[in-house]
Amino acid sequence: MSTLEYNDLITRYEQLNTRKKGLTVELKITTTEIHELDSLLIQMMDKSNLQKIGSPHGEIIRKTQNIYQFQKAETDPDAKEKFFNFVAKEEYWQLLYQRVGQRACKELLEEGIVDHIPGVEIYEKQIINFKPT
Repeated sequence: MSTLEYNDLITRYEQLNTRKKGLTVELKITTTEIHELDSLLIQMMDKSNLQKIGSPHGEIIRKTQNIYQFQKAETDPDAKEKFFNFVAKEEYWQLLYQRVGQRACKELLEEGIVDHIPGVEIYEKQIINFKPT
């Protein structure tokens, strides 16, 4: 490839990167506004004892969803240990998010705490980093 072609590619990369940053900021602002509206709608629907409201633009349906999380340390300081002991004893591995912890693997291997982690292989990913001038 000629220098001109690389320059064109880098220019396009910079344009896309700038556009992506703008969209990311816009998405964050929009998401925050939606969360604020959610809170306001929940408060208003609580006061009116409503589960469903509508307008010519659409319908809002309020529902609940159970979220499973560790008990707070103030409630039970041993909650995580109990959970992992339960998973191991009963072999309920489906309760665990089955993904290799990248940071933990890197630290264990780089610090020499272990020389390998059974069942884990290293895949070298190629990454392009862009630094605008």
